Amino acid sequence: MIKEIAAIVPALDSNRYSPEGDLLKFAGTTLLEWKISQLLKVFEKKDVYVSTPSEQIAALAKEAGVKVVLRGKETHISDMIRNSSFGIDKKYLLWTNTTSPFIGPKHYQAMIKSFFSLDKDMYDSLVTALRMNEYFFFQGFPLNGNR
Repeated sequence: MIKEIAAIVPALDSNRYSPEGDLLKFAGTTLLEWKISQLLKVFEKKDVYVSTPSEQIAALAKEAGVKVVLRGKETHISDMIRNSSFGIDKKYLLWTNTTSPFIGPKHYQAMIKSFFSLDKDMYDSLVTALRMNEYFFFQGFPLNGNR
C-alpha cells in the first residue's frame, strides 16, 4: 500500500507569509526539515520529493537524502501540482505542506489507510489539510502566529 505512494512537499525560500519561506525556523530546525523528518517516519527516502524552484532548498533536500523536483515559480496550484509530479513513477501522490507541521506520521498513516479503503476508480491522490484555529507556543513564542 505505502509502496504505491510518493510524498511531495512544495517549498520556497520566501513566500507571502515570511521572507524565509519554508526555511523559517521551527522547533530548533526549519519547517522544511521538520516536514521531511516527519515523512521519513512513514516513507522511504526514495519516495519523498521536495518540489522547488530554489537551489538553496534543493541542496537542503539532497542533504536530507530525499529527491528534488526543480520546477518553475508557478502561481497557480494546479500548475504547481502537475509540474511537480512529472517524472514521479508512483501510482498515487500525497501532497503535503511544510505549513502543516502538526500533521505528523500517525496522521499520514491514518490518511493512507483511509485512502486505500476508498474506491480507486474515483480517487487517485491525497492532499493533506488541517485548519487549526488555536495558537501553539514554543519557548514563549507562538508557532503559528506573528511574534
